[in-house]
Amino acid sequence: MCALDSEDRACKTLDPAWFDEDAEPTAVDRAKSACARCPVRWRCLCRALEGDEYGVWGGLTRTEREALRQPPRMLVALTTPRNRRAAVVAA
Repeated sequence: MCALDSEDRACKTLDPAWFDEDAEPTAVDRAKSACARCPVRWRCLCRALEGDEYGVWGGLTRTEREALRQPPRMLVALTTPRNRRAAVVAA
């Protein structure tokens, strides 16, 4: 949930329980839907990425935001004449 003081935030009139990432999936989906149309979504998401906020902020759960903080990974094909395999390596 966005704690920004903006009166434009989509979550200001919604049930705060929707933004609890441990809530039912339908509640979290409603929160993400509200964030998707929110004019201050990006400021809210930036605030959550700077800290360790709990719940849905800027349309993402804490788990989803943690994934954004991980180093990028890419799939690299390692091939030899007799052996084809793929490995995931950090970029």
